[in-house]
Amino acid sequence: METFESFLDRTAYQQPRLLIAPGYFTPDERVKHKVKPDNSFRAFFGDTTVFDLDDDAKNQISALQNALYEQIPECFCAKLSPATLHMTLHDLSASSKLEEIAPEVFANEIKLLTIIRSQLLSAQTIRMKSNCIFNCVDTSLVLALRPENAGEWHKLQKLYEAIEQVKACPYPLTPHITLAYYNYNGFSAAAAEKLSSVIYELNQQDFAVTLNTKKLYYQKFTDMNAYFKIFPLLAEC
Repeated sequence: METFESFLDRTAYQQPRLLIAPGYFTPDERVKHKVKPDNSFRAFFGDTTVFDLDDDAKNQISALQNALYEQIPECFCAKLSPATLHMTLHDLSASSKLEEIAPEVFANEIKLLTIIRSQLLSAQTIRMKSNCIFNCVDTSLVLALRPENAGEWHKLQKLYEAIEQVKACPYPLTPHITLAYYNYNGFSAAAAEKLSSVIYELNQQDFAVTLNTKKLYYQKFTDMNAYFKIFPLLAEC
C-alpha cells in the first residue's frame, strides 16, 4: 500500500500555477476519443466506481466550473453537468466501441457484486480537502483532492485495493474531480495565458470535501456527461 508521504511526493506537481506548454495549446489525442469536432460529447462507454458528492461540495465545484466557462469558454468543450460531478475511486473499463467493452463490463459487475456480498467495504467517511486545479495529461482540467492526514489516506487506499480485485488499474490513485475537457481544436497562446491567470486566481481558495461510502456507487457511462448509478457498493445501503 502506498504511504501518505509517498502520495504527497508523487502529487507534488500539483501547483497553483497551471503547467501547460507556452504557445498554441493542442490537447492530447485522447480528447478526440471523448469529444467531437463540434465540441459536443462523443459516445464513450464503460464502467467505474465513484463517490457521489454532497450538495455543498457540488455547489462549490460548480462555482469553479462557472468561473472557467464565463471567463475563458474558448478553452473547453461542452460543459459537464453538475449532476455528473464525482470523485472516481477506481476506474474499470472504457472504450468508444460498445461491442468491444460490453463483455468486460458485465464481468466487472459480477465481480463487484461478489465483493459487496463478502462485506469487504464498510460504512465510513473520509475527510478530504481541495488542493488545486491542474492540467490532467493535456485532456482536461481537474480539481485535485488531498486526504487530511495519513489515516484518511489509509482508508481511501483500503477501498481502492478492494476494487483492485475486480480489475487492476495501471496507474495509482490520484483523487480528483474533473471540471472540464479541453476544446477539441485546442486554443491560442493568448487564451492559454489567460487560462493560466484564471486558474491561479481560482487556486487561491480551498474547501473541505467529505467522502461517504454510503454514496459510493458502481456506475456505467455512455459519454463523459452521462453517468448512471447501477448500485451502491455498501450492501446495507
